Amino acid sequence: MSSAAAGSMLNAYLRQRELYDFVRKASGSHNMSSAQIGDADAQAIAAALKVNTTLTEINLGGNQIGAAGAQAIAEALKANRALKKLALGRNQIGDAGAEAIAEALKVNTTLTNIYLSKNHIGQVGAQAIAEALKKGSPRVSLSENQIGDAGALAIAAALKVNTTVTEVGLGMNQIDVAGAQAIAEALKVNATLTNLFLGGNPFGDAGAQAVAEALSANTKLICLNLPQSQIGEAGAHAIASALEVNTTVMLLGLNENQIGDLGAQAIAAALKVNTTVTEVGLGMNQIDVAGAQAIAEALKVNQIVISIGLDENQIGDAGAEAIAEAITVNKTVKKLGLGKNQIGDAGAQAIAVAFQVNQTVTALGLHQNRIGDVGAQAIAEALKVNKTVTELGLYENQLGDAGAEAIAQALKVNTTVAELGLDGNQIGDVGAQAIVEALRVNKTVKMLYLEGNQIGDAKALEIAMALKTNKTPADTHNSLSNPNFLTRAGTAASHAIGTLKDFIGGLYPQRVPSPDESANAAPAMEQLP
Repeated sequence: MSSAAAGSMLNAYLRQRELYDFVRKASGSHNMSSAQIGDADAQAIAAALKVNTTLTEINLGGNQIGAAGAQAIAEALKANRALKKLALGRNQIGDAGAEAIAEALKVNTTLTNIYLSKNHIGQVGAQAIAEALKKGSPRVSLSENQIGDAGALAIAAALKVNTTVTEVGLGMNQIDVAGAQAIAEALKVNATLTNLFLGGNPFGDAGAQAVAEALSANTKLICLNLPQSQIGEAGAHAIASALEVNTTVMLLGLNENQIGDLGAQAIAAALKVNTTVTEVGLGMNQIDVAGAQAIAEALKVNQIVISIGLDENQIGDAGAEAIAEAITVNKTVKKLGLGKNQIGDAGAQAIAVAFQVNQTVTALGLHQNRIGDVGAQAIAEALKVNKTVTELGLYENQLGDAGAEAIAQALKVNTTVAELGLDGNQIGDVGAQAIVEALRVNKTVKMLYLEGNQIGDAKALEIAMALKTNKTPADTHNSLSNPNFLTRAGTAASHAIGTLKDFIGGLYPQRVPSPDESANAAPAMEQLP
């Protein structure tokens, strides 16, 4: 054996020994995702899990664990009595790995959450998991696999007899009409399932109609997420009819379908009488003015919905004006997503007038529209008197220096806005100077996005200095995102007042999802908390 090979073997042994020792002594929750863990490493972790009595959560997602590693972990689960949450998503365990995990679930009585999404699991693996579900199994996610209708049929059969599972993720699994219909039949008799994610499957109107029929009988389901499911007007009508009688569903996600104005009108009619739905996601649904107007009329009488997402439709100024009129009388909506809707200055002005009156909305998304300086100035006037908006997205509009100056003046008196997105506009140094002066007075802005403007390094540095000296409780989380920091001068300037990691917070920090994105997201079970 060559010295290089021997060295490689020694390094592998030392790594596995280190993993074993770490997991054996671990307690509480540990994130080991994206750590290049392969089968041999997983086997070492599994050996440690057999003797560990204090680790309750472990995230092994995004590694290179195959069937052999999954089989080792499965054997550990048969002995372990401490682990409650196990994340194995984004590996390659396949059907063989899923079968091993399923056998372990039949005897393990402590695991409450298991995540197996994106693992090349087909119908064989799904059928094995289904058999485990029949015996009483934890919340399970199988999203982004290839279980197809056959796998869905097996899961449905299990749900008919299972009396413990509360959440199931089956999104993006090539489930067609037959699979959706089987799941729907299970919902009619299942008495425990509260969260169901079926989005990203091609079951269309027929599948949606089957699910809708089940909703008329089901009294437990709380979260119904059906984005990207090729649902049109007919499916939306069926779901709307079900919501008129259903009294348990609280979250409805229909983003990225094709329900159009007629579908939106049906949903709106349901919202006028429904008393439980609190979050509605209708983004990317080909909704025009008529649909927006119908939703607006519903919001005038509905006092339950707290989050409404209409992003990426075509409601335009007329639709925005209708929503604005509704918001002046609605007292419950807290999150409003209107991004990418062809809204111009006229629509922005109407919304601004509404927000001089509305005191309940906390998050407003107007990003990727056609709002210029005139619209920004109107919104700025609203911010001077509004006391509730904490998140405002105006990124990728047409704001110039005049709009930025108006927003800056508002920030001198506004005491609630904590996150402000102005990136992707046409703000230059003049607007940046106004923002600098505002930040010297304002003590509440915690996140400021300015990348994609025309701000030079010197002004970028001044904004950075203003953020750094802004003595807010969350001062260390302030974020200035500007591509100028990628230049030598900008990088040097940023290092002059703090490290990129500690001060800037990352050149491109993750944006808080818009209300519409939140409604489109899978249930919380899809990710390890």
